[in-house]
Amino acid sequence: MSEPAEQLAFRVPAGTRERIRTVAREGESMTATVLRGLAALEGQSAAHDAEPGQPLADERLADLERRVSLLEGQAPAMESEGQDYPPLARDMALGMRARGCPPAEIRAALVKVCGKSPSAAHLARALRRWAGQD
Repeated sequence: MSEPAEQLAFRVPAGTRERIRTVAREGESMTATVLRGLAALEGQSAAHDAEPGQPLADERLADLERRVSLLEGQAPAMESEGQDYPPLARDMALGMRARGCPPAEIRAALVKVCGKSPSAAHLARALRRWAGQD
């Protein structure tokens, strides 16, 4: 007999559905993919033999809390097209432009990191603004 099921509902940044599909195995549902990812994360935790109160567990918890804080700070920028991009994403895009990467590659990288990117018509203007030239 299987365990009782729970239904969860939560919002994720734009582009998450596509990211889940890229890591899904053939014929695997999105739910199964997410559960497989959670199981893998639990396996990482067990491999470290970290128990609460031990230095390694405390370090990992502090690191996770820091990452959650960063993501919470970026959430409004990811949800609204009117908001700007996180500083790390802007720096990445400016670095790619400096290396001579084509605009399509820069836009794809921004989508991967932020779940969105400026339209092709507005990318050059956004890069100038981020560089402080506009």
